[in-house]
Amino acid sequence: STVNIITETIKDVISIPIQALTSRSDDYELVVSKANKQENNFIKTNPIDLIGNEGPVTGEPRAISKVILDLNSTLSVSVNGVSLGVLQVTDDLSQPKTPVTGKRDFNLLGYGKDPQVTVTQPAPLSLQVNGIITEVII
Repeated sequence: STVNIITETIKDVISIPIQALTSRSDDYELVVSKANKQENNFIKTNPIDLIGNEGPVTGEPRAISKVILDLNSTLSVSVNGVSLGVLQVTDDLSQPKTPVTGKRDFNLLGYGKDPQVTVTQPAPLSLQVNGIITEVII
């Protein structure tokens, strides 16, 4: 007997003999998932706009200096290219990662006329965003 793994295109079928999936231990896990396509895994805000003392700042250079994400059981997230460091130098890599829950700060650089926040999932791991807070510099 074999297990057939069919990829996104019908012509790509991988056959694995059942004997290759057995192990000496009773505990094993086979995980099959679609490839993580980063262009499909993102949250993008509308351009951040506000009204200052002198009127609207639409079209004026401004920056998003800090983004605060309220996360729940998250293992993989980045904001405008700045990744959340889930792994620490002292972590035991033989153990599962510890999910992040709570508010986390992302400090950003750069000015633009239409600043936006883009939250992406760089790896196909758990991600839940409960809220986004932005700090804008005019």
